[in-house]
Amino acid sequence: MLSPDEASLIAAERRAALRFAGFVGGAVLVLGVAMFGGVDRLRRLVKYELPRLTMTEEQLQMERLHAELWPDYAIALRGDAREAKAALLGAIEGDGALWAIGAEIVDLAEQTPGRNAEALIELCGQWTATMHARGEPWILECNVMSGRSGAFFYTKSYEVLSDLTVTVSGEATRARLIRRADSTNLVEQYLGHSGDLERGAMIVSDRIADSALTLWASLDGADPYSAPLQAELARALGPEALATLTETAPYRRQLQDAADSINQRRPCSNFVVQRVPALGYERYDLETFEQRGLRDGGACPEVRHEEAQAILEASRALSSEDALPEALNALAAHLARGVMVHEARHQADERAGLPEALLNLHHEAVLKEARSYLASFAHPELGWTSLAQACQGAAGGGGPHDSPWAGYATRAWVSCA
Repeated sequence: MLSPDEASLIAAERRAALRFAGFVGGAVLVLGVAMFGGVDRLRRLVKYELPRLTMTEEQLQMERLHAELWPDYAIALRGDAREAKAALLGAIEGDGALWAIGAEIVDLAEQTPGRNAEALIELCGQWTATMHARGEPWILECNVMSGRSGAFFYTKSYEVLSDLTVTVSGEATRARLIRRADSTNLVEQYLGHSGDLERGAMIVSDRIADSALTLWASLDGADPYSAPLQAELARALGPEALATLTETAPYRRQLQDAADSINQRRPCSNFVVQRVPALGYERYDLETFEQRGLRDGGACPEVRHEEAQAILEASRALSSEDALPEALNALAAHLARGVMVHEARHQADERAGLPEALLNLHHEAVLKEARSYLASFAHPELGWTSLAQACQGAAGGGGPHDSPWAGYATRAWVSCA
């Protein structure tokens, strides 16, 4: 049984994921992709005053099971997992189907997870299938990671915000907008990904939110594609929302630059800024930065005085902009549409395969990535936004998204430099 405070907190968190409504309208896209409508408000992008909800005990328990109990158990496996195991299995002991799957996962995870990786992944797929057969919006992803200290089991939990049908050249494709339910430090390195045709495309709202913050900071006019990007956003978001974003972009960049400067000294200062809130820091955090800045001295201070002042100035400026939350959410929803075009192209290629003429040019996975980039770049309403996001991703590097042909897709449009 959850306490009233726990129930209210979980309900509020769930409500935050479900308030992101109405920014993405239905539109017919390039390549015959029919776009979805009604995307929910992106969690973690901004802070809200949330209403208390009336939720059933069963709904609250499902939230806690995926957001807390599974990740807590996986983490505890690296030490003494008895208490976490008891809490997890105790939460499902009255449910025969979930108990059978959960108990087997626990048994395999506690034996030799490296040898049981495929079985663990399959069992977690069965757990998710059971959830969906019951109409529950939960996804449990499991995997095994190998490191110097051996193999360890880990989980990621998601809530499905929208289960959609997208069409590409008349063929229906499944696409789901999901949000991360657990709060572990395992972070996806993608905004979306495409599984098999049954699973369809997954669009991760949390990563969309992060990317939207980076895109916002780039609206200060310094990039070579700034002018057409701003023109596109003016049409998509409206001139008032764009004006709010462009006027505040320098403060977002100032905030991020100050945090980056602090973190560059981490090896010697042993101090790190873990997160940079969308609307700036609250009073308690600002006081902490200011106090540390006043102790500025020596070759490697935790926070320099000018960094503390930059954070203070930017936070005050951003928190005073009443129109900023809605403008940021509109920007994130617009970016989500571009990601959907990219992933829908992947799904179409998965179904039909690549044209024969392309298969001799390069590795198939690289060609598919380039085609998906070009599909989003070619969209008349989303092209410059998709390009800006691709340039951000290329700066991060790694994986097929950083391959020569994916890079060619970007350079064929305009240089990111």
